[in-house]
Amino acid sequence: MIVMARQRNQIEAVEQAKVIAWAQENIARWPALAFLFHTPNGGARNAVVAMQLKAMGVRRGVPDLMLPLHTVWHFGPLETHKHGLAIEMKVVGGKMDHEQVRWCDWLVSQGWRHAVCYSAQEAIDTIAKYLQGQTTVRNGDAEGKAEPDSEGTKG
Repeated sequence: MIVMARQRNQIEAVEQAKVIAWAQENIARWPALAFLFHTPNGGARNAVVAMQLKAMGVRRGVPDLMLPLHTVWHFGPLETHKHGLAIEMKVVGGKMDHEQVRWCDWLVSQGWRHAVCYSAQEAIDTIAKYLQGQTTVRNGDAEGKAEPDSEGTKG
């Protein structure tokens, strides 16, 4: 079980690194990509480092990638303001845990767009569409809020 979790985390890390590399290569096209970031709130650490990070404000469940960029989306005569984009990277079949769902719900309630992405390409497409003011729906409604699955989790 621990080996499988480590393998999932490694796959997610590789996919996420591809997204960051793409972002770095596309800053000239979309300068806001310079503000795409990852908060290192996961991973194995020794007890002392874990306590230090917790004291510094690291929180469980924070999405893997965040882009704090206000956009206005137009749907015919209607417009919707989004205050940023948050992406949770998962391997295929992966589910958000309780804390991740809590963050998703909070960010959506604050006007953020939230997406769960299962590959680097899906995350790249999600970011590009966000930057272009387009919306896609995956595992949730048009606001990006995840719907509970049969196990009561979201994503």
